[in-house]
Amino acid sequence: RLNAYIGTSKVNDDIAITVNQPEKELVIAETYGNYYQLGSSSKNSQLAQSFVPIDNIKSISLGLSRKGNPQYPIKVSIKSEFNGQELASTELIPLSLSINHKLPTWIRFAFRDTLPVELNKTYFIVLSTSTTNANNYYKWSAGLNTYKSGNLFVGSKSIQAYDGFVKIT
Repeated sequence: RLNAYIGTSKVNDDIAITVNQPEKELVIAETYGNYYQLGSSSKNSQLAQSFVPIDNIKSISLGLSRKGNPQYPIKVSIKSEFNGQELASTELIPLSLSINHKLPTWIRFAFRDTLPVELNKTYFIVLSTSTTNANNYYKWSAGLNTYKSGNLFVGSKSIQAYDGFVKIT
């Protein structure tokens, strides 16, 4: 049994104990089933995952690996409609990625500001690259579709069998 106090409690004149509320984390998939190429060709320059948030969004972590040595950025955007405008986005060039898509590296994409969202509404995480290279590209690991509130997308095609390796905080 866990009893927790959220806030600051003064034990005596010299000691104050502060306990912060733990971050809520939505894990969409993390048990390997497949992978999808990102940036290997123009038809693989965009992947997405739909989801229903459990809290406002600070960051997205993705299970990624690589083929070759891609040196171009991945852009991660949040949209309220698949083809809609970006509500938030960030990009980075992931370093030190695994070459094994069954054991990907978790890369955190942090947004500058926390994104306020509506609970019980579907949103989309969109991964994209502006560069493609058939010998140097990213792999996004995916698990069997156990997350029933969303789907993985390759381009605009929904993949019902899998969900992307995603953790949302």
